[in-house]
Amino acid sequence: MDFRILGPLEVSDDSGPVRIPGRHQPRLLAALLLEAGKVVPLHRLVDTLWDDHPPATARRQVQNAMASLRRVVTSGIETVGDGYRLTTDRLDATTFVRWVREAAEAASRDDHALAHALLCRALDLWRGPALAGLPGRLLASAAARWDERRLEAHENRMETELALGQPGRVIGEARELLDAQPNRQRLCGLLMLALHRSGRTSEALALYGSLRRRLADDLGIDPGRAIRDVHRAILRDDASPPGPRAPATSSVPIPAQLPNTADFTGRAEELATLDALADDTATGTVVTVISGTGGVGKTALALRWAHRRADRFPDGQLFVDLRGYDDAEPLTPSEVLHRFLRALGHPADAVPAELDEASALFRSTLHGRRVLVVLDNARTVAQVRPLLPAGPGSLALVTSRDRLTGLVALDGARPLGVDVWSPGESRRLLTELVGADRVDREPAAADRIVALCGGLPLAIRIVGATITTRPRHRLAEIAAELEDGDRLDRLAIPGDPRATVADGIRLSVRTLEPATRRCLHLLATVPTEDFPDSLAVAVTGLPEADARRHIGLLTAAHLLERPRDGRLRFHDLVRLYARREGETLLSRRESEAAVTRLLDWWHDCEDITEYDDRAATVTAFAAHPGVWRAARPLAANVHEGRDPRRIRALARLGLAAAETASDLHGQAVMHNLVAGTYWVSQRMDEATAAGELALRAARSSGDPVLTARQLATMGVFTQLTGDQADSKTYLLEALRLCERHGDPADIAARLAPLGSVCVALGDYDEAEEYLTRALEATTDDRVTEDVVNQLAVLCLDRGRYREGLRWVDRALRDPDAPRRYMSLQIRVRLSLAMGRAEAAHADLKTVLDERYDAHPQQSGRRELLAAYHLLTGELDLALHHATEFLRGAGRTTSVFHDAHAELVSAIVRDARREHPAAIRHARAAERAFRRMSGPLRRGRALAVLASAHAGLGEYDVAAGYRGRAAEIFARLGVTGTERLPEITRVPDRVTGR
Repeated sequence: MDFRILGPLEVSDDSGPVRIPGRHQPRLLAALLLEAGKVVPLHRLVDTLWDDHPPATARRQVQNAMASLRRVVTSGIETVGDGYRLTTDRLDATTFVRWVREAAEAASRDDHALAHALLCRALDLWRGPALAGLPGRLLASAAARWDERRLEAHENRMETELALGQPGRVIGEARELLDAQPNRQRLCGLLMLALHRSGRTSEALALYGSLRRRLADDLGIDPGRAIRDVHRAILRDDASPPGPRAPATSSVPIPAQLPNTADFTGRAEELATLDALADDTATGTVVTVISGTGGVGKTALALRWAHRRADRFPDGQLFVDLRGYDDAEPLTPSEVLHRFLRALGHPADAVPAELDEASALFRSTLHGRRVLVVLDNARTVAQVRPLLPAGPGSLALVTSRDRLTGLVALDGARPLGVDVWSPGESRRLLTELVGADRVDREPAAADRIVALCGGLPLAIRIVGATITTRPRHRLAEIAAELEDGDRLDRLAIPGDPRATVADGIRLSVRTLEPATRRCLHLLATVPTEDFPDSLAVAVTGLPEADARRHIGLLTAAHLLERPRDGRLRFHDLVRLYARREGETLLSRRESEAAVTRLLDWWHDCEDITEYDDRAATVTAFAAHPGVWRAARPLAANVHEGRDPRRIRALARLGLAAAETASDLHGQAVMHNLVAGTYWVSQRMDEATAAGELALRAARSSGDPVLTARQLATMGVFTQLTGDQADSKTYLLEALRLCERHGDPADIAARLAPLGSVCVALGDYDEAEEYLTRALEATTDDRVTEDVVNQLAVLCLDRGRYREGLRWVDRALRDPDAPRRYMSLQIRVRLSLAMGRAEAAHADLKTVLDERYDAHPQQSGRRELLAAYHLLTGELDLALHHATEFLRGAGRTTSVFHDAHAELVSAIVRDARREHPAAIRHARAAERAFRRMSGPLRRGRALAVLASAHAGLGEYDVAAGYRGRAAEIFARLGVTGTERLPEITRVPDRVTGR
């Protein structure tokens, strides 16, 4: 694996980038990489995550997070004592240090060329501030030290450039760094030397004067000795400045062809990139390709920079609009060369007719001169390549809607992508165009306008011009016009094709080959902001290789963008254009087939992180008969904690479409999804009703596997509503159908809930058989975890506590297991049943962690706390938590939860000798468990009734309850303390023990 900390933390392997998941894991990895090869103590890792305020569970959280990290970083991390060590030889920081050290050794041998090359390579490793984006005091301190090393390397490189006689390369970089570090004396001295050796001594002396005054005013100190020596050397002219470059002679024309530009704003980062590239012209011609979608401001950026830096190119600035994306025919290279050569002083009749000869003459003419060549609106590499200068001193700026990758690959061009503006940048431009007063009066409308323009500078300028010509109209009215009408038609200035967004997009689209253009129209049916590559391939309906080729052509033309690896995105206005054109050029059959392929892709996609995009797709195609297929996997999002009301609304859209199409399979699936949304909301009557509709549709469809799944759902619902016998009936029928028609995974999935119901019914031998079969048959980790937990519950009920602990420990091996919270609760119950208060307390601390506050099973905390405090004799606390547990259960529709809460209250009241209250709660629990066929807990309720009546001296009544409890326990085959509730014992005077 490769690790990078010189910039944002990045990890990659042979397959590409590796995502480090979680909140803590990236910072832990950063801490290990900062000390690569050394042991990082656990206490320092705790400080890395929480500074000086760690939680009580900090050490355990670090250990859990480290275990999770090791599953991603599969080698190199080892536990050493009370700490961890990461060993790797593929860390960018290590390489940086080595190259800087080797550069220093080369400089000491006066091999400044090698030193310069090594420092350039070292600095190229940096992608931004060290560990950018990672919070924490310790990481920030370490990052600051690395940023200081970076600055020192920049200064070392400038020294080598001065030693190599290249002061011009120092000036721009030193000025930029000095803006951020104005009091850095070494940097100021290097800039002074560079200015002096470039014939700009007065600027060098003025720079020193500014530094001296600033140090005195800000810090109350004088400049150090080193920079004073530089100052004296310049005054004595001992710094060996070469003479300034002689200006070009008047006999050679100096073209100045740069056109004027409109008011320019933003793009500071791109301008800085161009400045840095211009510094490389000393060693050869620099070619830069500025690419981006139409209207994004490529030409404005190129001309803005060209005007600002025209003084760097005293021998002339050439400009041409190549008309690559224009209604007029594109200019040929020969036409452009004739223009350029004439501008450079060659008579028209002296310009060769042959392209190769004219190109050679152009290069010869520019040899040894410093000329800027701006090639605007290029369409192809072939149109550009003959127009490139050669040799040091010159720079070519090429703008295009295409990336012109061939120039990058074969001509060494540097790519510079220009994206749309952020909302903040867009708003600033709108403010400059229409005035701050109007924007400040209607900030929400201004934000809506820039959003509807999609950050496209051309669109914002068009709207800005419209607003300025309508001074009496409110911005809200303009926004409403954009939103309600045809937005593309609104984003146009009549009579000026260059000020028309739709026309600009059309000029890009017309260059596409027909098959690529068809793919553009098909992909525009995707309603989401961005989407995966695999979805795009599916929607085209083409073989994958063909689809990816067309997608590549669309991204190269900036009609599709890549916001990140594996994802594609339309600009909103490009999508509008492609849809509008597709409605005309695609047949209805082609459009419907594309939508069907889109919905099929969503049906097969199980990724729960795509929730919002899935919801948008279902909403967009609500009338399509197959839309339920896209909605089906929302069942996973139901259990992930998403809003059940929103999912229910989406499911009803799918249901309506399936009913319109008389699709029974779709109706069953959507009714089932509706049922699931009611289930997570604990609205069990509505869940059961929807489940019955799903089962009815499944049976009518004649699909046995679908029917089995709906039977299983009804089995779960009836179990939760307390009808264990009906639940078992449903689940047995589901199992029989799967055994006849299903696959092993279906069978395993039916066995697990059947085993759970049998545990609740007290059919323990039968339950153990089903659960064991499920464990042997399943390959699904979630099913395995559920089965292991149920086996632990079975052992808890039967008094096989040690065996139960072994099962639950198996479930807890994975710190990221989805049912981990449930497993921890089971282990607390086992510890309490064994009287192990300390072990129960350790797990309770995790169960009570705030990260589980929203967990569906978090209400069980109160029961466990009541049990724990009863075991430790803290009866007031036990009563408090039992009361809260009962109050919380009353807010659910689960009869099991209600009955269990009554039982817990009865046990606690009896332990407090509040016998009448204990009898009231125990009777309620006994009636409920009798109705729902829950014999073990019914027996426990009877045991509490026996104890409470005995406490009141009603021994005959107590004996009757004792006998009924004993009969149930005997029938279930439970003996000893497992006969009793987990959190109390029936007194000896009742049990006879």
